[in-house]
Amino acid sequence: MPQNDSVAPNGLPIHRIALPGTRTLTALVAFDAGARSERPEENGIAHFLEHLVFKGGETFDHYRKVNETAERMGGVLNAFTSHSMVAFHITVRAESADEALDLLTDFSGRPLLDADELDKERGVVIQEIARYNDQPSALAEMLLDKATFGDHPLGRSVLGPEEHLRTFTRDQVVGFRDRRWAGAKGGAFLVGALDHLPSDERLAELFGRFPDVPEPGPVEDAPAPSVDRVVETRDTNQSHLRLAYRPDLDASDPKVRAALSIYGTLLGGSMGSRLFDEIREQRGLAYSVSASAWSLGDITQLQLSAGLDSTKTLEAYARMREIVQELHDDG
Repeated sequence: MPQNDSVAPNGLPIHRIALPGTRTLTALVAFDAGARSERPEENGIAHFLEHLVFKGGETFDHYRKVNETAERMGGVLNAFTSHSMVAFHITVRAESADEALDLLTDFSGRPLLDADELDKERGVVIQEIARYNDQPSALAEMLLDKATFGDHPLGRSVLGPEEHLRTFTRDQVVGFRDRRWAGAKGGAFLVGALDHLPSDERLAELFGRFPDVPEPGPVEDAPAPSVDRVVETRDTNQSHLRLAYRPDLDASDPKVRAALSIYGTLLGGSMGSRLFDEIREQRGLAYSVSASAWSLGDITQLQLSAGLDSTKTLEAYARMREIVQELHDDG
């Protein structure tokens, strides 16, 4: 994969990665500005900001202009917020590169953040929170974070609590953005067919639309591994079981991360995996059972998941732990 890098005036690295044979381009820009970087009273603001920028920027100054411009290009436009980052991305035909980058960097790089839109979007995010709280599987994920990380930012919901969404002000939102969206803590990635990219000068101008702010301080170190168990009772037809392991690995090493990903796949990432074969096929304990691995800059985690009949939970819990140990000991 041929790669070429440069840096925008605000310190944002621009990575160009060619993929021979493709006719599309994906552009993604991300910042180290996820829920982990929030102060306690800000919990939920990183995700709220992600929503708000889609309301328009200086050129595409209305949400309809943003949406219709992307759709006229046949583009796929979206964004996400995690504990570690916020990211905005668009995929288009390679010939639409300049127009797509103009759109992406306009609304996300210089958003209007209109105060009236804040009030309307509060209700949208509050309903998103309600939806997640009504889904037992999603709630189980949040409870696992709480059990694993406690009151650390990694233990808090990315969406934040409803009471925060009702009180966030425009000044708070702008203040968070100006504190965390630093070019030195971000990156722009242009991946696919690069033949139609604009000039280096044009790319610098486009990605220079993001804030030119000082590099923020480090996020809070991850806490020591916890052995807490969290149980919440709901009137549902299934129990949703989650287990987490914190391997003592160097999360900064790409080879280690790759090996852990393969380990998670062997354990529960496919229909031929250990967990699927025994928990579902041999024992019939669960319809859904899986394992996955993820890494942040300083920690790694292996997570097991199952949705099953409540009367089978203890049997599944015990056997899933044994399977993890067997793979560790015997390969």
